[in-house]
Amino acid sequence: MITRCASRSWTSGQRTAASLFAVASMAGVASGLQIGTVPTCAEQPSARSRQPGHASVPAAQAEQPSKTPQCAPSARVAALHKLLVDLARVPEAKAAEEILPKLLELFWHELQADALSDAMCEFFLHRLAEDFGHGTLRREHAGRLAARLAELGVTAVLDPLAHTGFHTRLLEDRGLRVEASDLNPPAAVRLWREVLQRPVDETKWECYGNEWALFLSWLPHWSEMGVEALGGFRGHIVVVLGDTEDWTGTDGFRAALERDWLLLDRIPTRGPWPRVDENLCVYMKRSHAASRIEGHQENKPVSCQ
Repeated sequence: MITRCASRSWTSGQRTAASLFAVASMAGVASGLQIGTVPTCAEQPSARSRQPGHASVPAAQAEQPSKTPQCAPSARVAALHKLLVDLARVPEAKAAEEILPKLLELFWHELQADALSDAMCEFFLHRLAEDFGHGTLRREHAGRLAARLAELGVTAVLDPLAHTGFHTRLLEDRGLRVEASDLNPPAAVRLWREVLQRPVDETKWECYGNEWALFLSWLPHWSEMGVEALGGFRGHIVVVLGDTEDWTGTDGFRAALERDWLLLDRIPTRGPWPRVDENLCVYMKRSHAASRIEGHQENKPVSCQ
């Protein structure tokens, strides 16, 4: 049924039918859908890379008792996952306002309620990350961020690690102008918005002044691109989505953030990734904060061809 829908344009009625199918799936009607090979409880890896859901467990945390993990997903989780994977490749489904973002948030909720093993949670989340993103940006958080940026005189967002552009879509839906880029954007079928192919070190930072915010989502721990972005950005507001410990970015990035940027807001994302304390943090450049206190604030638009 989903394949047939992908071959033609959807009417309003067909979009409604899709949402009804989602409800039926969540009720367990689609419980027989195949979701591929999932790991068992015994297949938990002993070492993980430092990315969402793949961070080494701190010793103190590993010693804490926990309830026995569930070794099979519920019908609701399996059906929601299958539905999200399939509809993420349908342009008309992506264009339908709020449907897929709402389903994704519902999936996160159901996944957390299932109390699955870490390995199985990560299996589901990494598969969805290919078509959505690793960071947990909820619609309510995108709305709060847009309102906060407006208070700070920011009207546009630069996302140099945009991946599929899913976060770009959420922020644009809240009235922000967003420019998205990535070193290696995925295939067009996985994109939510246009994502320019551009490495961070080729960004024309002079084009992005105080009316812009820099949005950094889950910076890699093996690259100093975060340090370069902080040093090159000409605006005064930076937004970081990720873990506030050493699982996001490098030591150099965290040192630069602490030295040159003042934390204004920290919003817990209630992320579904195991062992990850994810937050959405808004920072202001310390030099700009000082100028605001002294009454010398400037927010001149930048014109760049």
